[in-house]
Amino acid sequence: ALIRQGALASDTSGVLQVRTHLTLNSDVPPGQAPKDITSLRGQLYLTIVNRLDGSKYHQATKDVHATVPGDAVAAQLHIVRRLSITDPLWAKFVSAGRQKIEDYYRHNAQSIIQRAETLYKAQQYRECVAYLRSIPITADFYSQVKTLHTLCNKALQSQEQEQ
Repeated sequence: ALIRQGALASDTSGVLQVRTHLTLNSDVPPGQAPKDITSLRGQLYLTIVNRLDGSKYHQATKDVHATVPGDAVAAQLHIVRRLSITDPLWAKFVSAGRQKIEDYYRHNAQSIIQRAETLYKAQQYRECVAYLRSIPITADFYSQVKTLHTLCNKALQSQEQEQ
């Protein structure tokens, strides 16, 4: 499940990821800024992505800026350090993201089950388990997910014992 405190945590075993992209431009035309002061303005893009199939569930954008002594690296660090999980953007991002994830699974149930079955048949059990774990328990087809998840787990355990 997507939780606000762990949204940016890198979890390579999970399927859902929050990807970030930061674009910055100088806020002051060259030659007009005081010496040794850097002013940057830009946007931080947050996107919830399924790392296995590339599905994008939700995106949010936050305007960012900094004017600090030093170079562009100092200004970039200042911007990043000011990001906070208590920012209202996070709450909105997570709430809207959860709803869009549920909508995605509701509208794509058949293709999701087919993708999981393809992973299972290809003996990609670890990926199949991760893929199935990302499906919300509220999904209408969760009983199918649970059955397939059990099969994948058993096959994964057998595979690991053989190695």
